[in-house]
Amino acid sequence: MRLKTIAALVLAAGLAAGAQTLALEKVGDTVDARVDSPHPVNGYWRQEVEFPGATFVKLHMDDLHLGAGDLLVISDASGREVFSQSGPIAGSDWLPSVDGDRLTVELWPAKGSSPWGVSVDKIAYGTASPAPESICGVDDSLNAACYQSDAGKWAAGDAVGRMLFQMSDGGWYLCTGSLVSPYSHFLTNNHCIEDDNAAKSLEVRWRYQAPSCGGGTATYATSHGAHLLITNGGYDFSLVTFCNDAPSATYGHLQLNTVLPSVGDALWIPQHPGGYPKRFAVLSDLDGGGNAKVQSVNITGNVAGSDIGYYADTQGGSSGSPVLDANNAVIALHHFG
Repeated sequence: MRLKTIAALVLAAGLAAGAQTLALEKVGDTVDARVDSPHPVNGYWRQEVEFPGATFVKLHMDDLHLGAGDLLVISDASGREVFSQSGPIAGSDWLPSVDGDRLTVELWPAKGSSPWGVSVDKIAYGTASPAPESICGVDDSLNAACYQSDAGKWAAGDAVGRMLFQMSDGGWYLCTGSLVSPYSHFLTNNHCIEDDNAAKSLEVRWRYQAPSCGGGTATYATSHGAHLLITNGGYDFSLVTFCNDAPSATYGHLQLNTVLPSVGDALWIPQHPGGYPKRFAVLSDLDGGGNAKVQSVNITGNVAGSDIGYYADTQGGSSGSPVLDANNAVIALHHFG
C-alpha cells in the first residue's frame, strides 16, 4: 500500500495537506566549468559540451547578453533543437536539459549585430535513473496515450509535467507536478521544491509522453525557471509560479476537490515514474483488476490524519503527482510509497 498527502484543500488556494516525506534519489551532479563565446561575438559561434555516458547535460549561463534578433540555440547530439530564444536577452539562468551525453550551444547574431555573447559557469549532467518506488503487485500503469479516447483523463494529463531540479546539495532530482490555476500556479511536494533556489532551477517538460499506447519516441515542450510562493514541510507541498512563460494558457489546469475522499472512492494518478514519459496509473490488480481505490483515510503522516492509502503503482520520480478522483479533480498529492 502507498501513502500520500490527502487534499484537505483549504480556502480557494487549494493547498494540499500532507504526510511523511520520501527521500529522493539523486540523478545528476553539478560541476564548475568555463565555456565562453568570444566577447563580442562577430558572426556565428558554436560549442559542443560532452559528458560521456551521461543521461542528460544542462548549462548554467552566468552571463548572457544578446541584442534584438540575436538567437541562442541548444541542440542534442542528433542535431534536434531542444531550446531556442531570440534577444534581447540579459542575465543568468539554467537552460533546459538535453537528453544523452552531448549538447551543442549556438549563437546566431542578427545581421549587423555584435552581441557580447555568453559565459557558462556550471554544467549539470545526469548520472543515474531512479529505482522503483512502489509497484503494488503487477505494474498496471500504462502510457498516457492508452487513455487518449478518454477526453477527461487526456485533458487532465496535459496539466501534469515532469520536473528536473537542483537541491541544496548541488545534486539534481526528478519529481512530478501539476498546474492548478489559470495563472500557471504549479503544485508539487515540499520534499521536491524545498526553497526558492530549487524553484529557480526548475525545468518542467510538458506533453512528455509516447505518441502511442505501445510507445515510441516522446516529444515535449519545456518551461524553465520558477518562483516559490509557499511551501510547508509538514503537509509536504510547494506552490510555485513560472518566470519565463505561462503554461496554463497552453496546457490548462486541474481543479481541486475540497471534499475529503472516502474509502472505496475511485482514483488515478498521472505521473512521470522514473522521470520517463507520462504514464497513467488507473487500474490496480490489488483492487481486483478494476480502478484503483482509496483504501484508508485519516492516516497519520507528518500531520495527524493527513494521509490516505491506495494501491496505484508509482516509482521514484512520481513524488508530487496529483491524485485525481473519478471527475479528474485533485484529492491528494502523492508523496510516499
